[in-house]
Amino acid sequence: MGRQVGVLVDRRGRVQGVSVGTPHRIQVPDFERSGNGQGRLAGVRFLHTHPSGNGLDGDDLSDLALLRLDAVAALTADEQGRPAHIEMGMLRSDVAGWSGSAEGRIHRTGLLPPHKLPSDFLTGLLELEKELARRARELSP
Repeated sequence: MGRQVGVLVDRRGRVQGVSVGTPHRIQVPDFERSGNGQGRLAGVRFLHTHPSGNGLDGDDLSDLALLRLDAVAALTADEQGRPAHIEMGMLRSDVAGWSGSAEGRIHRTGLLPPHKLPSDFLTGLLELEKELARRARELSP
C-alpha cells in the first residue's frame, strides 16, 4: 500500500481509532483523554507502520510528548509484509519538567524484532504515571 497505517489502542487493548496517512506522514486519530490532571498520561498508545523501514521520527516523538500518549510505536515490514522491526517510545520519568525538546524527554527502544519488546509494558507504564504524578505534585505551589 505504501502508506502509513495506524491504530490507537487503549489500556484494555481496545482500538479507539484508525488512521491512514501518506508514505511520510500520519495523524493520530482524535481520542477522548482518560488522563485528566497533572502527571496523567492519555491512556492510549499509537501503533503505526513506517513503509520507509525507519523507526520513530520527529513527528512521532512530538505527538508522544504533546498528546501525552502512553507510548508510540513504529513498525516496519519485511519483503513478505510480515513484521520485521519495531521501535517504541515512552516519556521518561526521570525528567522533572516539561520544557526542552521532545527528544530529551523520551526513552526509545531502538529498532528491535517485535518479539524483543519488553513484556512488562503495562507495569512500567503505571510506574511511569505514578512517578510523573509525584513530580507534578513536587513542582506545584
